[in-house]
Amino acid sequence: MSEKPKNELSKATARSLTHGSLLIRRTLTDIKALQQRPARKLRILATDDEPSFLELYKEYLELHCPVTVLTATSAEKALRLMVAELPDLLITDLKKPGLSGVELIKILRAHERTRSVPIWVISAGAEGYEAFLLEAGADMVMHKPFDLADLVRRVNQLFLKG
Repeated sequence: MSEKPKNELSKATARSLTHGSLLIRRTLTDIKALQQRPARKLRILATDDEPSFLELYKEYLELHCPVTVLTATSAEKALRLMVAELPDLLITDLKKPGLSGVELIKILRAHERTRSVPIWVISAGAEGYEAFLLEAGADMVMHKPFDLADLVRRVNQLFLKG
């Protein structure tokens, strides 16, 4: 094995130090981002008249996001939970017994306590009504069936952007 001249060793050492310094800065940036994550788990209220969707939201989102998922099978129960618990996000279906998803959105947007909570519509009945739903106060519209990984990505983006 031949020995490298001192000059080449110095260059290699300098490159290593620069690379190490970059890694440390990236790690510190990552740590700061993690420290800025909320201390408490964020809460999502999911409302759907299909218990299987509520179970899916609860199990999948709690597993892959820093959230607790509350559930409601009716818009009336969702209204009570929204006012009492003030979750960080509402996910609602459109078609439910009693109040519809659109009526729920309009009531929540008119109420001072709930007006700023993001509302996402995930529904098989939303196709073709996106503009109407956004105008009514929804912040995002997804169609059933939907990609769970996409939902997780969107939830994490919402909660980690701020």
